[in-house]
Amino acid sequence: MATRPLYPQLFEIFGSRIPMLVALVLSSVGNGISGSAKTLATTVAGHSLQGLGNVGVFQLSIRLIDELIPPSKCGAYMGLLMTMNLIGITRAPTIGGLLAQSSWGWCFYNQYTTLSSIACHHSDRFTS
Repeated sequence: MATRPLYPQLFEIFGSRIPMLVALVLSSVGNGISGSAKTLATTVAGHSLQGLGNVGVFQLSIRLIDELIPPSKCGAYMGLLMTMNLIGITRAPTIGGLLAQSSWGWCFYNQYTTLSSIACHHSDRFTS
């Protein structure tokens, strides 16, 4: 919650690409640390780092919708974003509990499949 004002300011200073990539990297590194943690302190530290990244992704998603979508359609896209957020909040504990039956690491590693699919989909934009 304390970092919410930080990301829109970074968006104003650096544009949309760099803050979004930084937020995704923070979230991914936090997932990796938490997934491979052997102690509770390491898990908490990784989860905190993941939270910093996730706040940025959410805040910047709202900002990008506001900038890229026409005002007449903005409400529908915001509703879709909030619906996906609600589904994640309500379903994640159940899915995480099922994954934790085999290993706690899977609760944190599941984000990598989403990030890798996004990267593959947009890989043509990153090549020269």
